[in-house]
Amino acid sequence: MAQPEREAAIVKRVFRRYDKLGDGTVDRDMLWKVMQTLPSKISLQTFLHLLQQTGYDGGRVNYVRFLDRLFSENAGEDAASDSEETTSALDGWRRLLLAMAKFHAPDEAVDRRMHSAKPAYGDEPDCIVCYNARPSVLLLPCRHMQVCKCCAPLLSSCPTCRANIKSFARPCWDPES
Repeated sequence: MAQPEREAAIVKRVFRRYDKLGDGTVDRDMLWKVMQTLPSKISLQTFLHLLQQTGYDGGRVNYVRFLDRLFSENAGEDAASDSEETTSALDGWRRLLLAMAKFHAPDEAVDRRMHSAKPAYGDEPDCIVCYNARPSVLLLPCRHMQVCKCCAPLLSSCPTCRANIKSFARPCWDPES
């Protein structure tokens, strides 16, 4: 698989997450989110021109066709016939979409988290409810210890396994006591 095809596949995977209908299109809200992150040198007129070339009908955007055109081998040839502004817009889109794909790449992120995960039980740095204090309360009967002493009384079920909480325990080694 050539480099542009590989890059297009990565970006398509990112857009597929937002494709609620499964038809290869995204709605205007998603399009607007992407537009807000564009470099300022890409004008709205250029952006709309590119969308019209790829089949934008005013409602949903066919991201499959858009990305195929953007990452195709002959995109440079097509852009040569367009204005200089369109060429810079294509380059801007490529950079933007590749940055989005790298940010959202699930495989690498999961691998990094798996290698850095601590095997010790109850070693979470923050309460999973408020993120402001260290976990210090053991939830019973499930024995999960991921909440602080302020959040524990507010819970009726464990945030991790959803088991009903029957009682609480505070370990004697608790640094907050």
